[in-house]
Amino acid sequence: CRAGTKTAYPWGDNPDDGKGWANGADQRLKKKKPNVHAGWFFNWDDGFVYTSPVGSFKANAFGLYDMIGNAAQWCQDWYGPYSSGDTTDPTGPASAQGRVLRGGSWYNDAYGCRAANRYGGTPGVWSSSLVGFRVVSGTP
Repeated sequence: CRAGTKTAYPWGDNPDDGKGWANGADQRLKKKKPNVHAGWFFNWDDGFVYTSPVGSFKANAFGLYDMIGNAAQWCQDWYGPYSSGDTTDPTGPASAQGRVLRGGSWYNDAYGCRAANRYGGTPGVWSSSLVGFRVVSGTP
């Protein structure tokens, strides 16, 4: 998602600099549904109330689109606490009831759209326009 950066978002640490980068809970959603979101709205208008077409925003440094916002992505990792201590690419517990969701969606605020944010859900039970998966295709 961050494409090698050490910042909270692919565009840096300031969520307000994300205009043109992501489809999150923005001013357009706030105007359309002022009571739908209890969190903080991004201070920009991304042009969409709900989901947006793939590639509507800037790609990260690896050339990947929509890694933040639009639809939270299902991950292979089981959701649960990480082991203590420093680790690279932690995967969570060996098993659990739910899988990890990352990247945030059109409904998520700045905290929910942070690259490091994760939350859990049960596939087959937890489905909506908020979640999905991302397909990545490479050229040989």
